[in-house]
Amino acid sequence: MEQRQPPRIPPEDPRLASRAAGLAAGSPSSPLALPAPSPASRPRTFPRRRLLLAAVGGGGATLAAYVAHRARPALDSWLGDDPGYQVPFRSIVLDPPPPGWYRGGAPAFLDDVKRRSRLPDPVPVLKLKPGELLHAFQQSPWTEAVRIEYPPRGAAAHVRYREPVAVILTQDGDSYLVDGKAVILPPGDLDCKLEEFERRHELIRIEGQGLSGPARDTPGLIWQPRPGVVDSAPGNDRIVGAARLAWFLRQKMDEADRSHTSTLRVTHINPMDYHPKRDRGLFIYLKGLICIQWGPAPGDKNDGHPTAEEKWRILLDWQDSGKLKELPAHDFWEITAGGLARMRGVPRTDAERADRPARDREAIRAKGSGQ
Repeated sequence: MEQRQPPRIPPEDPRLASRAAGLAAGSPSSPLALPAPSPASRPRTFPRRRLLLAAVGGGGATLAAYVAHRARPALDSWLGDDPGYQVPFRSIVLDPPPPGWYRGGAPAFLDDVKRRSRLPDPVPVLKLKPGELLHAFQQSPWTEAVRIEYPPRGAAAHVRYREPVAVILTQDGDSYLVDGKAVILPPGDLDCKLEEFERRHELIRIEGQGLSGPARDTPGLIWQPRPGVVDSAPGNDRIVGAARLAWFLRQKMDEADRSHTSTLRVTHINPMDYHPKRDRGLFIYLKGLICIQWGPAPGDKNDGHPTAEEKWRILLDWQDSGKLKELPAHDFWEITAGGLARMRGVPRTDAERADRPARDREAIRAKGSGQ
């Protein structure tokens, strides 16, 4: 019988060749098995149970978050009716409290905020809409800025209050209390009459011939001139700038008082100037009725004029030198880069009004309104 040998198949895999060599050498017969791959080459696999648990856990967390989100309004509504989560309006902490001259202190201020906002009392903190309590405090004309915090079972309002800096006197004899941004403030909230408050706190008066009242005198609104008054009485559009100048001057006078280096006192600002050829800006009056052309308000375009800081330094230097004196009628000082220059005015008719600020000095003296 013819014996046939199976054809030899050259091993392609070195591991197969090694195994075949072992079998040929008389190793025990066993299924052909490849050596186990190294850990580095082993593919990453996860048991089905682990994958299932991960999927169930992630889904459960998502479901729990969704349920909590949907249930939060109902929970807040339920807890909001709990007395422990309702804050009496007068229990809201004011930090800092209102200034000492505010009539009634913190309780009166909170009562006014509650009246203007129409929020319930006590306040259901958990039921409030976002920013609702913040908006309530912004309704007060005395609130310049506010930040609300919610400590445990309470509320706190960090308020920056508006500071009165000037009293505006109109040609009709009306008086308006304003801050440095010309925001109208209610004098009824003061602890004394406006005239007494003006004297006690040395407020600056803003007045001049032809100055009219605002378009709307609602407290909390910025001063706006009445329609048409700027054409008939130029200067009514400078009220906001005059209030800004009053704030600047009060800051400088307070600094000088603390340093005990100056007795320079500005008592009046006149915005009601009209010149047929140029805009002379604002005029200020020092104690003793020294009339000075200040020019543009701080922050306004000054076209090469000295800055507000430089003008104040010039006034301090001239006061120390003893050259800052009251001038004859119609004359006034003008602040220039080189110091103060004497300007000679010429009497004119009321229709031209070129020297009105200088002549207003005589009106101030006649009324006895110098401070």
